[in-house]
Amino acid sequence: MFSKRRFWLIPAAIHAVIALLHLAIIFGGPAWYSFFGAGEQMAHMAEMGSAIPTVVTSAISTVFVILCIYSLSAAGLLRPLPMLRSVLAGITFILLFRGLAGLATPLFYRHPAMAVEGITFWIWSSLICVAIGLVHLNALVDNWQDLRPTQPL
Repeated sequence: MFSKRRFWLIPAAIHAVIALLHLAIIFGGPAWYSFFGAGEQMAHMAEMGSAIPTVVTSAISTVFVILCIYSLSAAGLLRPLPMLRSVLAGITFILLFRGLAGLATPLFYRHPAMAVEGITFWIWSSLICVAIGLVHLNALVDNWQDLRPTQPL
């Protein structure tokens, strides 16, 4: 029988792919930074040999690895991690907030960064955040009781 906790494998896989994609962008260089919407300034810094794009993109990749690990813990494939429910709820909130705020921001606020990165990047990245957030929310609601903290031995 398929445990409903195994649904957490979907966000885990999504987070793993996003983490690997960010690493691929580092190795892909300036053209990849531009193509994936990191902005021309990031692409230019990468072209000039600056460490900033690598550090920023590595940090983003690391965050997604941590999200993947928490999702694997929720799926029951890793031992229960500290504050599992709280962290998963926080991740869900952040993804949904980022996605919804990102969709609304270009409608009400104009900032030079939007012109550099482009509205397309804002919309696509926001839609992706909302989609992943909804997957998280579904898994969280379906598994809330199963994710309760375990009692110490």
